[in-house]
Amino acid sequence: MQIEIDKLFDHRYLLKKQLGSGGFSEVWLVEDTKAGNIKRALKIYAPAKGLDDDGRQLFGREFQLVCDLNHNNLLRPAHFDVCERSPYLILPYCKRGTRRQLEESLFQPNRQSSGHLCDLERCCRLLSMDERANRQAIPSIN
Repeated sequence: MQIEIDKLFDHRYLLKKQLGSGGFSEVWLVEDTKAGNIKRALKIYAPAKGLDDDGRQLFGREFQLVCDLNHNNLLRPAHFDVCERSPYLILPYCKRGTRRQLEESLFQPNRQSSGHLCDLERCCRLLSMDERANRQAIPSIN
């Protein structure tokens, strides 16, 4: 399968930018050409060689299980399909990146994250000085 920027994937998803890759999958920013070019994340499994019939059926069953999960920290896939023997998921696109990227950015010294950390530090300092806030914010063991 040929996966390149500005090519259509599965006759629908315009590949805009590779967001990540691992040993078994790639994640791309795509525009859904059949839904007003809305931005989505496309996760392609086994993009180089695809999977056999059993592997593709297993992914189908896994997708059914994942659709029933509901949690604030999980992205729910919107669609599952197979293109040229490679299963793929369509997920919401998070323009701020993954949770891990967001956490890492908080610990890198840049203007924005430094400002947020300073604000947090000031809040903590104020709370620790105010006895009333301490009694309300920190449960006692009594």
